[in-house]
Amino acid sequence: MTVLNEPARPLSRTQRYVLEQFLQALVDRLNGAEGAILATADGFPAAFSGVLDEGMQRRLAAVISSLSALGEAAGDQVAAGPLNVVSLQYEARQIQLIAMRGERNDYVLAVLARPDLLLGNSLWALRECAAQIIAALKP
Repeated sequence: MTVLNEPARPLSRTQRYVLEQFLQALVDRLNGAEGAILATADGFPAAFSGVLDEGMQRRLAAVISSLSALGEAAGDQVAAGPLNVVSLQYEARQIQLIAMRGERNDYVLAVLARPDLLLGNSLWALRECAAQIIAALKP
């Protein structure tokens, strides 16, 4: 779990632009990444970079926030502590996501990639991107 401490407020255009630059750098860094998305915990896209159209971005944001919530709920049932990572691997793609929890705003950061992207590389890059996002969103 990555900690995010900033007040709950809509992102400005400048903040969104900066976040999209971080996400584009994440996609560029990972050979096989097709897109990266920062979603609010309640399922709305905050920033995106990659190949998906706007409708798919909205649907993916809703799904990854739900996956994060389900992961948290499962962890609560077995006293596992806070959620760190969810990894989904399919025949044609994979998705890794990390929860970014704060006092007021919670986000989910995810990368969509081809199935040959190495999980360790993806998770390392996601954590670094999350740190950049946290720094950028501090008041």
